[in-house]
Amino acid sequence: DEYNFSGKLKIAGSGDELDNLKNLSISLGLDKKVIFLGELDNENLVNLYNQNEFFILSSLSEGFPKVMLEAMSCGNIVISTDVGSIKSILLEDYPYVCMPSNESDLALKMASCFLEDNADLKRYLSDRVQDFSWSNAANTYKRVYEKN
Repeated sequence: DEYNFSGKLKIAGSGDELDNLKNLSISLGLDKKVIFLGELDNENLVNLYNQNEFFILSSLSEGFPKVMLEAMSCGNIVISTDVGSIKSILLEDYPYVCMPSNESDLALKMASCFLEDNADLKRYLSDRVQDFSWSNAANTYKRVYEKN
């Protein structure tokens, strides 16, 4: 409780590091603050987004992370590693992107984001996610199809 953080870190999904993360949370005495939710269906995932303010994508590799767009659509502030198409989604000057495997920078970005007033950033992300709507995607495909 060095930082007296009253919230909880909720981790959805599974992977090779799940058991290590669970053991680490216990060894650090954070097992009451870190909740492992496992795999979630779409309805529960949307509920999770809507119940929380932040979404953290700490991937080492990604393609085009639709999960990030889902979180942005629900009003979450995004903190991410710079993998795959992240910069094309968030754009170059987005302040909460760090290099993969840089845990200390990710932690700093998280702390900074949690302490900031993010009203402008929420509006930015809300506007930005509209660029990836189904209607925009359909119009883009239509334009490409009509060119050829």
